[in-house]
Amino acid sequence: MALPLGRPASYPRSVRHSPAAHAGFRIVTKPLKRLQRPAVLGWALFICSGTCSAVGAALATETFHEVSPLTGTAFSASVAGLITVAAVRPRTAGWSPARRRASAGLGAILLLNVITLYLALDRLPLGTAITIEFLGPLSLAVLHARAARDYGAAAFAIGGVALVTGAGVSTDLVGLLLAVSAAACWATYILIARRVAAFPRLGDGLAVAIGIGGLIGLPLAVAACFQIGTPDVLLLLLAVALCGRILPYAFEIVALRILTPGSAGVLFSVVPVIAALTGFVLLGEPYSPAQVLGVAIVVLASALVLSDAPPE
Repeated sequence: MALPLGRPASYPRSVRHSPAAHAGFRIVTKPLKRLQRPAVLGWALFICSGTCSAVGAALATETFHEVSPLTGTAFSASVAGLITVAAVRPRTAGWSPARRRASAGLGAILLLNVITLYLALDRLPLGTAITIEFLGPLSLAVLHARAARDYGAAAFAIGGVALVTGAGVSTDLVGLLLAVSAAACWATYILIARRVAAFPRLGDGLAVAIGIGGLIGLPLAVAACFQIGTPDVLLLLLAVALCGRILPYAFEIVALRILTPGSAGVLFSVVPVIAALTGFVLLGEPYSPAQVLGVAIVVLASALVLSDAPPE
């Protein structure tokens, strides 16, 4: 809802029409008007998405002693697909072939992105894998850049994420290729998700995509059922399906409906930052002064995007 930014009628006429009053009014209301821009809402939605994803990843690490990352990811994806389709009950009767292809492609990319990232984490340090994966959204930000400020925001974002995650050099070629594949999947996800977000009923496209991703991963999910040995691990995997799959995608699909790919690419930088903060709070991972500086740099990059985003 728009903020009531109109000029107060109760002011004296001499005050309302004075140049000083008009200048002061603009100084006060200009920041308030900017808060109504789509980029601000998108940034808030990305924070919610990043928080859910980080919590889901933290819960998933507690299952690796029984279930492999590959089969565990497929199990959570299949459960998420079942829950989402049952809850939304998407209406696809009148869909065009192009709309069906977009949802199917999004579902495949969702599953492939998570699988490649988890396999990369099995070979690379967490900071290295996350930073390389962020190159996907960052590349979109650079490709859609229109001014020097856009390039500056992208450069600040990648530098801040590198500091936060403690990115280093790895000689594991397979791990690097997997992380680059995850980056390519993330960039492709942003582009396809914007098309799915344009569907008249927003939840239908996302529900079908998550359902298709779960269907593709069903054989691996069945294999995970034979690896689950305790009820605690089963509950954790169910929680991962909710926190790491359903909620993040729901927040992101709304954000991508109102943002350009360039703005989304930079604002996605909050996701690895939130992951680092979650690791510090929930997992007790160390947090250095350089990482604190990285958080500040990413906030600055997001502020550059927010301040330059055009109003709706």
